[in-house]
Amino acid sequence: MGNSESDSNGEGSIEISGKFLEMPNLKVFSYGDLKAATKSFKSDALLGEGGFGKVYKGWLNAVTLAPAKAGSGMIVAIKKLKRDSVQGLQEWQVS
Repeated sequence: MGNSESDSNGEGSIEISGKFLEMPNLKVFSYGDLKAATKSFKSDALLGEGGFGKVYKGWLNAVTLAPAKAGSGMIVAIKKLKRDSVQGLQEWQVS
């Protein structure tokens, strides 16, 4: 992510460029959870592709927000950013 990195501390806040920001109503997902929710980012789950990544259809349990089997739970859109793209980085940061 260039010179600016984001890491969750798992306690309802996130560190961006050395600052902790409160995020009381957001859940941070692991890459493994996102991979499971999208069936390993398979092409049949691909919804579209933009300038800085692909968007996949995924499934989460509506109560626990854990990855769910395709066709059950709630449908979500998951964007997988391109490794070499810096476009979109600012959209994901909070000032």
